[in-house]
Amino acid sequence: MSMEKKIQKRQLGVNGPLVSAIGLGTMGFGAFYGATNANVQEVLTCAADRGMTFWDCADVYGTSEDELGKWFETTGRRSEVFLATKFGAWDPEVPPPNPNSGPISKPFPVRNLSVPVEIVLESLRDFVESGQVKWIGLCECSIDTLRRAKALKGLGEKVIAVQMEYSPSELSIKENGFAEEATQLGLGIIAYSPLGRGLLSGRFRSRADFDANDLRLLLPRFSAENFSNNLELADKFKAIAAKYDGVTPSQVVLAWILAESPSFIPIPGCRSAERVEENAKSTELNLSPEDMDAIKDLVNAADVRGSRYPPSVLDSCQIDSLPLDAWSVSQSVKDVLQSLVDDGLVQADKIGSSNFFWSFPSQRGSMLQNRLNAVKDTHSDLQKQLAETKANMDKERSAREETDERAEALAELSSARAELASLEKEMSQYGSCDPVKLEAKRRAVTLGQEAAARWTDNVMLLQSYFTRQRGVDPGDVRQYLGIGEDFEDIC
Repeated sequence: MSMEKKIQKRQLGVNGPLVSAIGLGTMGFGAFYGATNANVQEVLTCAADRGMTFWDCADVYGTSEDELGKWFETTGRRSEVFLATKFGAWDPEVPPPNPNSGPISKPFPVRNLSVPVEIVLESLRDFVESGQVKWIGLCECSIDTLRRAKALKGLGEKVIAVQMEYSPSELSIKENGFAEEATQLGLGIIAYSPLGRGLLSGRFRSRADFDANDLRLLLPRFSAENFSNNLELADKFKAIAAKYDGVTPSQVVLAWILAESPSFIPIPGCRSAERVEENAKSTELNLSPEDMDAIKDLVNAADVRGSRYPPSVLDSCQIDSLPLDAWSVSQSVKDVLQSLVDDGLVQADKIGSSNFFWSFPSQRGSMLQNRLNAVKDTHSDLQKQLAETKANMDKERSAREETDERAEALAELSSARAELASLEKEMSQYGSCDPVKLEAKRRAVTLGQEAAARWTDNVMLLQSYFTRQRGVDPGDVRQYLGIGEDFEDIC
């Protein structure tokens, strides 16, 4: 093992472990930056020997995870490395591009994920509790999503870091306050692409310097219109580096990021032992206060043109995940995940292979979401049917109540009419009757008439309802209610 000076360490978040102050980004080992390097195993050994043992990977980095697994198996040095791997970046309905299949025709596809971050983290609970996953981080999320993740009982304390793009050419997380709020939450900030995807190293002077299938040819900052202008920032770092003996622009950039905040840990990509050593030495560079001020001024005044990603990708970055109260699902998280494993969309054996997990709460999951949408649609239809049935039952119950009350009123009227007829017959026979009894009878008739009058409109409405809803003849309704054709005259 090499006796080179080891890289200093930093704490990853306020309650996280100590890791190397500069990490190793492994995306370039297997994807996106043109032809992959045949010397990956040598590079990994160099990084480990130098103490650059915070390694960052993802399940979409082509052969990178396989290369790491091969190195662990052949060297037996797995315990020396703090391994972070990301998942959830792909739309499972769109296969990821083969890094060796030729020129890339478009940036990798992503889609908004309508799954709450709480649900995403719950899918890791068993692995955290079993010790297979020791810590959790998020990537390209909003500060609100970070707060929700930190608040999740039993898992929030395991969320110790957030991975965001940060470099002298990309300052948005400091300008919009994200970095400050993340630090206040006790999170470490993993700065990916700290050299602006190689732009600030000064090694690339033309688009012709990139392989035909290099992702950077599709990024706005590397377009024919913007690239030459953006090189001006690289030249300014080159001028500062010239003030120090044997220092490169990349080392100045990395030393500046390290000096910016103790919570920052840059993870530049390295594809050669030479680059590993160059980046490692940046931890030994102490920039003068004058140069720190000069760098601050030049990055704030830099005219960086073009966005860091095309709009279709940028729209999926730093957005809020779906609120938990909007989540509706008929299956448990385990059932959903198991269905994805059964469908071949998730490799279950990868879940427990690392001691650190990143998740992308704003991306992936359209297959899962389609299933959930179908459940939601069915639930919505049933709710509508239930509401319609309840409304119809209410109408029928009201109609029955009105019918009962009308029948009572008609019975009172019929009784009063019978008594009046009896009284009139008695008067015609005897020519006289008891005045008190006669007045009582007439008052009974009057009350009956008033009771019937109160329900005249309701009878008409009821007759109309039965005719319209049940298709019966109005005459049948009258007969059913015991109402004759002279009903209005009677009332």
